Amino acid sequence: MTPRSLACTLALTVALAPGCNPPPDQADIENTRGGGVEIMFNDPGTRRANLWDPDAIDVMIEMIDGASASIHFAVMGFSEPRVVDAFIRAYDRGIDIQMVGDAGHLYNSGYNRFMDRHIPMQVGNLNHIMHDKFMVVDDRFVFCGTANWTPTDLIRNSNNFVIIDSPEVAADFETEFEQMFNGLFGHNKLELDNGRRYQVGDTEVEVWFSPNEDAMGRIREVLNEAQDSVRFTIFAFTKNEVGSDFIRLQDMFYEKDLADGLVSSEDEWALLHPSERRTVAGAVDQSQLHSNGQYHEVYRLLAAGIPMQLDGNDNSRQPGDYQAGGGRLHSKTMVLDANGDNPTVITGSFNWSASATSSNDEFLLVMRGARVAKMYDEYFDRLYLGGRSMGNDTVANGAVGPGDVIINEVMWYGVHSEDEDGFDEFIELKNTTDRDIDLSMWQISNETDVVVGLPPGSSIPAGGTFLILDHVNEPYVDGRPQDEWSAYLYGDLVVNSFNDNRQHRLYLKDGSLELILRDPSGVVMDVAGDGGAAFAGGPDGTVVRSMERKAGTTDGSDPSSWYSCTLDQGTGTVNPDFADEIIATPRASNSPE
Repeated sequence: MTPRSLACTLALTVALAPGCNPPPDQADIENTRGGGVEIMFNDPGTRRANLWDPDAIDVMIEMIDGASASIHFAVMGFSEPRVVDAFIRAYDRGIDIQMVGDAGHLYNSGYNRFMDRHIPMQVGNLNHIMHDKFMVVDDRFVFCGTANWTPTDLIRNSNNFVIIDSPEVAADFETEFEQMFNGLFGHNKLELDNGRRYQVGDTEVEVWFSPNEDAMGRIREVLNEAQDSVRFTIFAFTKNEVGSDFIRLQDMFYEKDLADGLVSSEDEWALLHPSERRTVAGAVDQSQLHSNGQYHEVYRLLAAGIPMQLDGNDNSRQPGDYQAGGGRLHSKTMVLDANGDNPTVITGSFNWSASATSSNDEFLLVMRGARVAKMYDEYFDRLYLGGRSMGNDTVANGAVGPGDVIINEVMWYGVHSEDEDGFDEFIELKNTTDRDIDLSMWQISNETDVVVGLPPGSSIPAGGTFLILDHVNEPYVDGRPQDEWSAYLYGDLVVNSFNDNRQHRLYLKDGSLELILRDPSGVVMDVAGDGGAAFAGGPDGTVVRSMERKAGTTDGSDPSSWYSCTLDQGTGTVNPDFADEIIATPRASNSPE
């Protein structure tokens, strides 16, 4: 049954109903019951010129126009005019229309039109967001997905949709809707056991709601079942537990392929296409790399060698602007073991973030079945193959080689009179070639985790340097400007602009220093340290010295490749107020050896 045939089934149910507004007789429902799960994916193309007209809007309108008694829905963004028109038509012909929305989106045109017509509506979750996107039609059909009901999300962003013909599943969604419609949002909602797991045609469906139910815990339980592959498409991804699960699975998949004789080394395994081996692989939204900064899990996954692509969707009203106007990968899906014995799909409104886990109103579906998994697997292939490479200059494409960019100077002990916590740290990279190098999506890691990722747009000039600072500003204090009392004036990448301990920091380890510079494919470009005590630099009486690279050395894990800065005063971008305490040369030539 196709999505349109499900909509036709809904229309047939209406035709069989004895009246316009009362619920249809149970016998009539049984005569038309199909019991199925259908999937749709919109196709925004890659730019405005090749947009495909989406079916999702047409199917939504058919379902709304075909309703015989009631439509209860919860959605955050609500402004697609054709969908809003359909709801108002249904209301005018006597259908019971009730809406739950997000308090922060009352400015949307759909909200305003509902208020003008006095259509029953409840909004909430003032502390965070009501992020659901579902509707229940005639207590039988559920339409849900990853998209808000706006022109941008339904037309220009990449999303997926699920239509479920099941009174039992509909009752589960309806119970969640009723809690919110009655004013209970976030942690005020109750966890209600309505069955949660349902067999609908050839698909087993689990329904989870957040934060009153442990949707994130369920994601991690399902991930623990994966045997051969995890393929994901994601919008916001900051939940480090999921990133850690992906890295653990990637390691497990490698060990399996090694034991099966597919490869003889990790380097050989890394060169295989994701379709040729067991793997975790992903397609991620580019806008969130900017929004989430160092909290995005993509840098950790790249450092672990997990293959990923940036989405290739540039179908925006404002081309080149990754923050507005469309052109986003707004999906939040995983497909596990699509060709295995337990093919599984995870999807819903639920991003992999702390907010989705602990505060937003969200829904999550876990679906098991070969047909549905195959559809999502093909969806992943389309987004992955149509995506863009993570970064531009890599060893794999021949643009760079190991040693073209090196770790040139490290201030691993940032203590001075105004920073007793020791956060005035930096890492300086140096381009050893005569050409500019794009550092987009490169990472610096240690053996256990990522230290810092270099965002899109990062570059290092020929023969030049790239300076990564922990911060340039002190925490705000009344009466004191924030741009004072920093050891350094500026850098190319400032990790924590306001020196706030709640935010991401470099956290260079004084007693176990090891920094590994990798290209976007995870290939090691250079190292500094060997995991033990730092080779040079650190406190020296009343001053602190940086660790500098000896000219011409190629092995940064060799202690003889490093020495302590030999100057009497700091230079380069060292704040002159601290030049007598911070002895280093950021963005200047290294001191004489």
